[in-house]
Amino acid sequence: MITVAITKLCPSCGEEKELSEYHKDRTKKHSVTTLCKNCRVPVCKKYNETNREKISKNFKAWRKTESGKKSQLVRNKRYIKKYPKRYKAQRFIIYCVVRGVLLPASKKKCEHCGEQAEHYHHYNGYEPINYLDIIPLCMPCHRKEHSK
Repeated sequence: MITVAITKLCPSCGEEKELSEYHKDRTKKHSVTTLCKNCRVPVCKKYNETNREKISKNFKAWRKTESGKKSQLVRNKRYIKKYPKRYKAQRFIIYCVVRGVLLPASKKKCEHCGEQAEHYHHYNGYEPINYLDIIPLCMPCHRKEHSK
């Protein structure tokens, strides 16, 4: 069987590339974006940086709509199924905060940098015996911990 690779010319870089080199977009011809991935990523990054507040506002509004709520519900169910131990550990911490056993992370300082903390980090894993082995971290430090 002969397979023919369909190519498309990117107007930005002028290179002819296969359709797999473009992001998907069902509204366009061939169901891909106009610009190739290499050219589109910097354009999107620049747009996102300059319009951060507008994007955030629109996203918050969308999450309040029926489709946004359904999407979040599906996302939450997928997360719970993929990370059941992590979910139970997080729920336990929320339970402790609500009951007054723990202060909210926002009332504490980050263990790494001293900024205001936003999250608790389970540094010994998510087993029930380690549920309270936590440290308060700010968002940047928490991301660094999980990227190690």
